[in-house]
Amino acid sequence: MKLVPGALVLTLALAACSGPATTTGAAPQQAAATTSFTCDAGAGSLAILVGGRANSAKPSLPALAQALLVTASAARSTISLYRVDGAPTRAWTGHFDQEAPTKTALQQRAEKYAADVTVAFAQVTAKTAEADPLTALSLAARDTAAGGTIVMVDSGLQTVAPLDFASGDLLAASPAEVVASLKARQLLPDLTGRTVVFAGLGDTAAPQATLDNAYRANVVALWTAIAEAGGACVDVDQHPLQGQPAAGLPAVTPVKVPAAPTVEACGVTVLPDSSRVGFTPDTARFRDPAGAREALGALATAAKRPGTRTTLEGTTATAGDSASQLTLSTKRAEAVRAELVALGVPADSITARGVGSTSTYHVKDLDSSGNLVPALAVKNRTVVATLSCG
Repeated sequence: MKLVPGALVLTLALAACSGPATTTGAAPQQAAATTSFTCDAGAGSLAILVGGRANSAKPSLPALAQALLVTASAARSTISLYRVDGAPTRAWTGHFDQEAPTKTALQQRAEKYAADVTVAFAQVTAKTAEADPLTALSLAARDTAAGGTIVMVDSGLQTVAPLDFASGDLLAASPAEVVASLKARQLLPDLTGRTVVFAGLGDTAAPQATLDNAYRANVVALWTAIAEAGGACVDVDQHPLQGQPAAGLPAVTPVKVPAAPTVEACGVTVLPDSSRVGFTPDTARFRDPAGAREALGALATAAKRPGTRTTLEGTTATAGDSASQLTLSTKRAEAVRAELVALGVPADSITARGVGSTSTYHVKDLDSSGNLVPALAVKNRTVVATLSCG
């Protein structure tokens, strides 16, 4: 085998793909003793998706990925880096190619090579506007054989179809419905036999607004569902990414974080499922009970005015049969009623009922093939409060 320093192989390849040559970095930090994989990640090929883009927190390799780099290097497995931007592409690929007189020396050289890959990771930044992590994941899936591992370091807030968070209400969409929509269009990446590690999901940078815990949890659930539906074993690194991205990166459309509904003291107030008064999919349980109660405070204040009567009308998307829609929409209206009563609104001044998908506010949420469109389905999951003043 030809003796070529790993750092030199990396530097030349990176220069051809991404610009200036790298300098040798410090040895990768080892995984903490309390950090471990749920999945059985082996020494197969390793693909790392780098969200070095606007609106996403500056990417850094989690400890698990740093340990994987050393393992993959020592095993001489292929290591690839991919840009997560509007046109994802492989930015660099290579493998450790050295001999050494002892196993200890070989391990040390593999660790140094992994450190150089970490330096290369820090140089991968967006070249194209917007963000398309789904395509990046699909590209890595095609390049990574079964038994390999894919690490995605990105906020997960895609801004292009078919997962355009910026144009709808995907922050509150049902992960199962998103998976079904992608599967119906044959857009799920084939991740059979791979391990996928997500890091930085929901971690943003200005001008992207910060996600609260409930929205971030749903972003994590959404990407986990996509990867698992594709056949992967999934691990999520929960350590937050907080650094600011580099200046001058291509623009990424900010994803609008739903604001609290504006209460009409003597009129109609729509409480959308994308707001803090939203429910766990297919249930009448609030996603964030404390947040829901806080958000309903202004409505309760208006509803407590003397002579005011409140009608709550639950609505649903076009999912399931009409009977189940009616049952669920009724239970959700009753859940809001219970919160208003807990906030001091007289119980006998509130009427709650469900209308399923027959609301006058209903928007078409099926595509031309009859498949549910998740972002539109969210818009039809509401509780409509009508306050009639005496």
